[in-house]
Amino acid sequence: MIVLCFLLLPCATGDLLVDVYLQLAAVSQKQIIDHINWNRYLSDLHAVPRLLFTNHWTSAESPNTCLNGLYLIANGLSQNQIWAQKWLDACGKPSPGIYGGASIWPGSYDLCLNNSLPSTVKHELIRGRYCSVSFPIQFSNSRSVNMSFFISLGLCAPQSCEISQLINLINSAFPSLKVDATRSQCHWYADEAPRDSWFWIALTWCSVLSFWVLVSSIVERMLYWGWSPNEQSRSSFESPVEVADSNVGLLDDVPPETECIQLPSECDNHDNRAAYRESRMRQSWMLTVLCAYSVPYNVWTLGHIGQTHNNRRRLHFLDGLRVLSIAWVLLGHSILMPLSVSNNKVLASTKYFHSWAFQAVLSGTLAVDTFFFLSGLLASYSCLVKRDELQAASFASKVRIWGWFAFHRLIRLTPTYLFVLVCYTGFFFHFLNGPLFPQKLGQTDVGFCRDHWYLLYLNNLIQPNQMCISWTWYLANDVQFTLILAPIFVYLIIRCWKYGVAFLVVLVCSAVISNYVLCLSIGCPAMPNSIDYFTQIYVKPYTRWGTYAIGLGVGWLLSQPGVTLDAPVRPLRCNRLIFIPLIGLVLASGLCLSTVYGMYGIFSGAQVPLSSHMEAVQNSLSRPAFILGVAIVTWLCATGWIEPIRAFLAWPGFRMPARLTYTIYMVHPVVVMVIFFGQHTPILLNNLSIITGFLSVLLFSMSLAFIVSLTVELPPLTIEKYFIRT
Repeated sequence: MIVLCFLLLPCATGDLLVDVYLQLAAVSQKQIIDHINWNRYLSDLHAVPRLLFTNHWTSAESPNTCLNGLYLIANGLSQNQIWAQKWLDACGKPSPGIYGGASIWPGSYDLCLNNSLPSTVKHELIRGRYCSVSFPIQFSNSRSVNMSFFISLGLCAPQSCEISQLINLINSAFPSLKVDATRSQCHWYADEAPRDSWFWIALTWCSVLSFWVLVSSIVERMLYWGWSPNEQSRSSFESPVEVADSNVGLLDDVPPETECIQLPSECDNHDNRAAYRESRMRQSWMLTVLCAYSVPYNVWTLGHIGQTHNNRRRLHFLDGLRVLSIAWVLLGHSILMPLSVSNNKVLASTKYFHSWAFQAVLSGTLAVDTFFFLSGLLASYSCLVKRDELQAASFASKVRIWGWFAFHRLIRLTPTYLFVLVCYTGFFFHFLNGPLFPQKLGQTDVGFCRDHWYLLYLNNLIQPNQMCISWTWYLANDVQFTLILAPIFVYLIIRCWKYGVAFLVVLVCSAVISNYVLCLSIGCPAMPNSIDYFTQIYVKPYTRWGTYAIGLGVGWLLSQPGVTLDAPVRPLRCNRLIFIPLIGLVLASGLCLSTVYGMYGIFSGAQVPLSSHMEAVQNSLSRPAFILGVAIVTWLCATGWIEPIRAFLAWPGFRMPARLTYTIYMVHPVVVMVIFFGQHTPILLNNLSIITGFLSVLLFSMSLAFIVSLTVELPPLTIEKYFIRT
């Protein structure tokens, strides 16, 4: 089932934000108008700020410093003092467009922080503290299921006030409002963000890494400038990234043959650099470890990947598929995550849900299945092209090969994973301050990281409802598939191809059946209002390995001796051969378009909702159907039947972004939260804000991923390559 919440859940910032979003996203504009009696709430909500600043406080000498400050402000208001009016002005007021989803009334965050009491009133400095108070607005939807629509009101109180004191004051004056304490908070000042052990660990790691990278870059540059090409004969040098790229569909097979397709001067420069690196790697392991963190060389490595190999011999067209898929993920997250901090969420949801073009955004979770497909394809292809070596190897050699295979995968993933985890947990509350930025552990998954930070790649099975860095559920599945399913398949397919094919059929069928049964028991409506789908279906390996199995099968087919990936372009003459790509493209288009746009009638309201049985069928078949269409296109591109599409996907401009897809995936949710949750006013979703938001997320995610890749991801691969060779 392709629904809106699926895109948010992989990058949710915690249970509370997920719950808020799911409830708001399930509410249509008509339901808001029909089922909420706003007259009951507006007068009380409008009076809340004035309640805090009234003259009913008995004395300025009250032992309660919070009440003391409130009394002084109230006294200033009674005398029409400008400084006192600024305190009231900084508080939130009902925003226009309530019926369109304007549920955030922030007031002025900056004005509140600049507020203080003049020295003529109080010698002790009392400055403003911004607090957000959340009020649940109860209503019932058309199915008579109780849901809550939350109003967030900004209040400017003296710094000595605690959120519990403000809640008690509001509840005593307006019992009908019933402040939700779990969603209410008084925001820290910039210097009050907690500096616990996680903060110091993250700071130490970043500081040591920065120093090491600086020293490595200087030393490596000095060695290169003092090196002569005549010191060593030129030799082919395989980039550590090419050798080690094996995550989420990143290429993992590098043939020994290379072909320089650059200008002669560029070829010479490449050969000089490769020969230099080769000579240094042969001299000292300490020198290799030190120079592995050199920024100039790692930049050169990323910039030249794929430019020194014959594109036709490789599956380089998969680069375009990777880049388009990660862009699809970023597009969905940059639109749907900000819904929780937008003030036109109801109107925007109604408008875009009824848009035919927007169905591509709602179907963006299929991009994750594309990564599963690519990962399975490359895992099987990179092994089966060497099937003769595997067949001839002894049992001990096979165990050692698979041990290195598992070790390499963990080296490929874990450093970046651990770095993002530590920095996210230690620095998240230090990124930004603002009325929309979460600063409570219960509002983010940072609290889960402090309790469940382990790197066992089992977070999709162990406490999935308290997942640290919740978007890493994908990594857990990918590692489980690669370390368990891929070796079993390779063993079976080498032993007897019928056993391997039967294994793939079992995987696909079991995934379909698991989705169907779980959807019937849990429910998979077009607009779910529960996180159960995410924790019990969406992240589980037995509901996901079907698309990975399809990738394993395609990788096996491409590795067959009769399949030539570097075949010349096939001319499409007017004969029966033209029907091969034509039928393939028609079939692939039908499978992909039907899954992406098939639910348009349900979302637009033109069709009645599906029955629970049909919802389960649609949910269980949509992902394998979409990936089957992608598999057909992949086969046609690899075998040269659709050269124009292949040429586009193999465009050299996709090469470097394709190398960054893993780090982009890891860092982009943090970028989205900083960009949108760091705003001081709620956003309004429209076509222009969607375009600018997506481009901002794409640019900053790629930039941050580039830095992380140079300093964290690539160096361990170079070091690993050195020790494997020695």
